[in-house]
Amino acid sequence: MTVPGILIVDDEVIIARELEIRLSKLGYDVRGIACSGEEAIRLAGETQPNLVLMDIVLKGGMDGIEAAAEIRKRWALPILYLSAYADAATVRRARIAQPFGYLVKPFSESELRANIEMALYKAEAESKLRSVEKWFAASMQCVADGVIATDRQGRVTFLNREAEVLTGRSSAEAVGQPLLEVALLASDAARKAIPDLIDRALAEGVVILPEQDALPFVRDGAQIRVDATACCLRDNDGTATGVVLVLRDQSACDRMQDALRRSEEDLRRKNAALAEANRRKDEFLAVLAHELRNPLVPIRNLVATLQRLPLLDNPTVSAACKLVDRQVDHLVHLVDDLLDVARINRGGLTVRKERCDLVEIVRQVAEAHRSVLEQDHGLTLTLDLPDQPMWAPGDRTRLIQVVGNLLHNARKFTPAGGTVEVSLAARSGQATLTVRDTGIGIAPELLPHIFEPFRQLAQALDRSDGGLGLGLTLVRHIVDQHGGVVEAESAGPGQGAAFTVRIPLDASTVLPLAEDRDAPAASKSRRVLLIEDNMFVAESTRLLIEVMGHSVRVATDGAKGLAVARSFRPEVVLCDIGLPGGMDGYAVARAFKQDPDLASACLVALSGYSQKEITEQCRAAGFDLYLTKPLEADELERVLASAVGEGGRALERQGSSASG
Repeated sequence: MTVPGILIVDDEVIIARELEIRLSKLGYDVRGIACSGEEAIRLAGETQPNLVLMDIVLKGGMDGIEAAAEIRKRWALPILYLSAYADAATVRRARIAQPFGYLVKPFSESELRANIEMALYKAEAESKLRSVEKWFAASMQCVADGVIATDRQGRVTFLNREAEVLTGRSSAEAVGQPLLEVALLASDAARKAIPDLIDRALAEGVVILPEQDALPFVRDGAQIRVDATACCLRDNDGTATGVVLVLRDQSACDRMQDALRRSEEDLRRKNAALAEANRRKDEFLAVLAHELRNPLVPIRNLVATLQRLPLLDNPTVSAACKLVDRQVDHLVHLVDDLLDVARINRGGLTVRKERCDLVEIVRQVAEAHRSVLEQDHGLTLTLDLPDQPMWAPGDRTRLIQVVGNLLHNARKFTPAGGTVEVSLAARSGQATLTVRDTGIGIAPELLPHIFEPFRQLAQALDRSDGGLGLGLTLVRHIVDQHGGVVEAESAGPGQGAAFTVRIPLDASTVLPLAEDRDAPAASKSRRVLLIEDNMFVAESTRLLIEVMGHSVRVATDGAKGLAVARSFRPEVVLCDIGLPGGMDGYAVARAFKQDPDLASACLVALSGYSQKEITEQCRAAGFDLYLTKPLEADELERVLASAVGEGGRALERQGSSASG
């Protein structure tokens, strides 16, 4: 334990020496003896005692009180007066140095020890208090908010650094000044709010100004909003001694909120512009599909007509027809893929589930592609399919699209002489379809992105049938909607690729059986009215229907169609949606359904558009069936064979497929 050091100040040497002996006996360390005030100051600085025993009356120009005040000022050392004088004037004057005790001579040893210990204890407490005050002051300087303390009269007693910034006043300038003179406020109402805030805090304890009542401070010539909280300060007895104000500059927050509002408004404008651009894009794709399909209609119709004429006996004509028909199929495939991806982007591609035999679907699609794969591209197609049906809940049309796209992909990227293997198996309640080829393979860095739209292998750039890079995107989306997954794997360039689709099998759910739509049914000759304003489409469709053995009349607008119908009494009406003359296809359908003499006709809508909205409008107008141009000849033949009496159910099915 450290022995306390004491400095004795007394101009009577004998008394000082006697005191030194007594202190040493009591166990204290006497650091020195000073006979004058000046010497006391010097020794205090040199020895740094824990306590100064100070006589008041000293020889020289400085008495003990003056010396004590200087020592307190310089080093804050505790002072214990030892004096023979105890008059009121001397005691009152002695307070200047804030002494830690006043011992009147003569005194006993026990009195001396008690006063010294009490003074040392008070000095230690004061030191701890100063440390706390320094810590508090340092902490307040680090606070991001402005902190101002005042007494009960509103005079400033403390400012931290942020408060100096807010007020533009240093702590030295502000302490002791009325708060209203320190804080620059922008209005009389705000200046009145300050004393009101202090009074309320003294009365209520804590007051938080609402955000709308933020104080308008003036800083650097500009007005800023400052939030204020006031808290009452109390002494140990609970008496209010002042107020602490916490001030927060809201200008930065206001700027951030303004920036956020501007950003949100800008984002809303951009979202609106993006939505408008997306809407226009969808409209453009629909118009593009329509404009692309219209020229394909007469081409496909005329090819189908030629295939049904004796000219087909000529091998050259037959080969030419097949080639043209396949190119039309390719163009239709591109248009459909483009529109399907557009539907995916706006969430419009849906599936209509039936109970499907996957074995039958895979075999049918594979056989339909066999001639293209083997004869046209020199590939070998092998099938490994179960002998028994494999039932799954699914959209038959979309599942056919999945298998077809995978075979189409294998054909594009497998050179002549290669092999395409198709296998189907049931594993753990799932159907697993794998299409494997010996083609150009897939680079490892491309594998994670192979199902993204418009992704193409670099090697496909020089291929004549490279496509748009949409087929695999559609495969993934359709498989997702069937609750399945699709994966791609490849050992790398030149090592071929395999695509595996897994979808749940039908465990217990009872679904309607998918209808067999392969072969057109035989039918008697029908009376068919074709309402079409495009002369090339109309003439080519008329020729095809006549070759199929039906009687046809053609009208180029809705009004003429109704006039022809009243005399011709058609059993089937094939009507374009977009017609001239102020009467579109919807109006034609409504007119037919409202006329008792014409209502029995089966109404079939024909259009190059395929949005879901159009199929719904067709259903509402009274059409029994919706078909997208260009039609497959077999599909048209099937419609003419079975349209009467089955139109409503066919529209629901075909509309779902066409619109996705």
